[in-house]
Amino acid sequence: MKNWKETKDISAEKIRQKLKSRIQKHLSQGKDKLILLERRIVDEKRRPKLKADFEQAKITLAKLKDRFKRYEEKAVQYVETNPKKALALATSAGILAGAFWTASRKK
Repeated sequence: MKNWKETKDISAEKIRQKLKSRIQKHLSQGKDKLILLERRIVDEKRRPKLKADFEQAKITLAKLKDRFKRYEEKAVQYVETNPKKALALATSAGILAGAFWTASRKK
């Protein structure tokens, strides 16, 4: 009959092996995806489309940054004009986020 320590060591080893196999699987998948991406980038036919997509992504990012800046300014203005409401909202949001985080950690 195995004692508790031996049983614990066996289960810990099984967990290590499972984690190792999962990590190796994910690394292999990542390597495959990187190779595929590299082939797409090196392919001369795809370069113009990739370049166009990259330029479009830069434009979209600039628009999103501008939108974020406007919302940030509105938020600052709201906080300055309604400090008590802003504090209440921030407190409520913090409590709600903490509750969700705590609930997700228990699962």
